[in-house]
Amino acid sequence: MKEKQTRMESIGRLYNSLKEEDKERLHERFTPHFGSLDELKTGNWFGWTEKNLKQLEAIMSGYMFTVNYVPDMITDYKNDENLSSYVRFGWIEDSDD
Repeated sequence: MKEKQTRMESIGRLYNSLKEEDKERLHERFTPHFGSLDELKTGNWFGWTEKNLKQLEAIMSGYMFTVNYVPDMITDYKNDENLSSYVRFGWIEDSDD
């Protein structure tokens, strides 16, 4: 239960950090998969499974990375030894740092 509460809080933080137009886009894209996402506005997650919460958190985290990542192509090009040819996928973990 504690993990579910932590996950819901993480989703809430991610959602609240979005601009209004991004929130609208998120609702448009996610509604076909998850149904209504009124929970993001109300905070009432009753009936959501741990699996769906984990999935939504991962999707929102990835969305945030995509929206906020701005590459510095000039610096990256000059330091091409730092460029990775391997793409990693995974979960974002909240840390207590």
